[in-house]
Amino acid sequence: MAGRDLDNQFRGAVERLHDFPIRKLRLIGPRRFLTRECAGFFGSATEREAELFFGGAMSVVLPEMISCQLYVYGLFDELVTGMALRAGRQGDVVLDVGAHFGYFTLLFSRLVGKSGRIVSLDPTPSTFAVLQRNTAHLSNVTRLKVAASRHNGSLTDIGLRVDLFCPEYDQCLVAFAGAGGATEGSS
Repeated sequence: MAGRDLDNQFRGAVERLHDFPIRKLRLIGPRRFLTRECAGFFGSATEREAELFFGGAMSVVLPEMISCQLYVYGLFDELVTGMALRAGRQGDVVLDVGAHFGYFTLLFSRLVGKSGRIVSLDPTPSTFAVLQRNTAHLSNVTRLKVAASRHNGSLTDIGLRVDLFCPEYDQCLVAFAGAGGATEGSS
């Protein structure tokens, strides 16, 4: 029954996303609309809480594009979200590469349950900090401040040093089994 409820919540969020503009304004409310628009107009980063279509909430940073969609609709990327809803099962292990603020990490955490695991990778310090806050309460999530790569090492681009993580199959099993959701990656 829970799966059917989640499907209905997803369909409702997609309908809001594709609704007529004037109706969207009425559905999301003028305050939420103006908050999003003012953040974009003034160009100032504003942290807000987005209510997610599958329940719960997460911190987002307006006017960033993904955050705006999450803030207004509680949904991001309907195609990938739809695939995630069909693919995620109790007990699965999920690797969320480029986890950003944790939308898919939160969704998969719900789908795989306490018997599943999610390993979330994001190399950007400011983004990783929001990911940590959004997922701190989840015991089935391991967060790593690294980028996925074919080789271990580091990369410096535009003044940002990024640690690269190249998982070997055995290492992944050890990380998944031994991390227990407590590992906060940094090098």
